[in-house]
Amino acid sequence: MDGGGDGSASSGGERQAPLIRNRFLYQERFPWFTVLSMLTSITVLTFTFDAFFSHRVGIDGIGFLIAATFVVVVGLFLNVVWGLVAYARREYCGGRIAAAGIVIPVAIILVLYFVNFLGPRRQ
Repeated sequence: MDGGGDGSASSGGERQAPLIRNRFLYQERFPWFTVLSMLTSITVLTFTFDAFFSHRVGIDGIGFLIAATFVVVVGLFLNVVWGLVAYARREYCGGRIAAAGIVIPVAIILVLYFVNFLGPRRQ
């Protein structure tokens, strides 16, 4: 196998497609909106897990829950915007990464809600 510098291997004169990593990293323009989507997704996931697994009580708990809900809703909206812009700019997997940043937190919220509140009651 000939190890070309572009991440593709050639065997018998055929050229294979470059690696996904290389397609992502070596685009014409830097994928800013895909990176923004990733950072937004990490922030949303952090607030989601913190809201579910923190044991704040009283007014502190209510305030944090309101703030976490606001961050999650704004983050999901921003992921929609970043994904549309990334898709329009033809960033490699930009729309897919933004869509994953929307679907994964929503799925985690639904699963944790059903497990914590609708699951078997503990005495």
